[in-house]
Amino acid sequence: MKKWIALLLCVLIAVTAAGCKGEGPSSSIPSQSSPAQTSSTEASQPQKNESELFSQAIQDARKQEVNDSLPVMTSKDDPGAELIFDMFQFNSEDMQAFALSISPVNIKAYGVAVIRPTAGKEEAVLESVNGFVQQQQKAFEQYLADQKVIADNAIVETLDSGVIVLVMCEDAQIVYDSIVENLK
Repeated sequence: MKKWIALLLCVLIAVTAAGCKGEGPSSSIPSQSSPAQTSSTEASQPQKNESELFSQAIQDARKQEVNDSLPVMTSKDDPGAELIFDMFQFNSEDMQAFALSISPVNIKAYGVAVIRPTAGKEEAVLESVNGFVQQQQKAFEQYLADQKVIADNAIVETLDSGVIVLVMCEDAQIVYDSIVENLK
């Protein structure tokens, strides 16, 4: 148990340090290039652009202090990605595009995610997202009652476009509505 807590604290420090580089959370999002500037690598990776749009939708829906403390992960190479994938019980191959932000330590019920599942993985990804919510609800049953309420009020929806949206945070409905509006 002590090793698990130590690992979580190390990941939290790494994620926080990564989020503190540059001018803020948006410094990790490259600027949109014109079609003439798009390289062949970018053209072959359309999910990267969609992941960036998902990330921006999440960041626009949250307060700046949350963006500063809980960065949005959009790549399997981001710090802490494997730990987050383990918490959701899926891997990057299950998702065509994604933006994930969770609290890596179990003192806060927090998870905001926008995911476009890989074709054929829709049910598995949705099941994993719902499993994450259930895990958070169970974790706070006897611990931090205010966080249990947040976990219990989590929103998990599949949009008409096939994109899965998870919002588990304070003011979940407001954040969810803002994300959905930003994705239009």
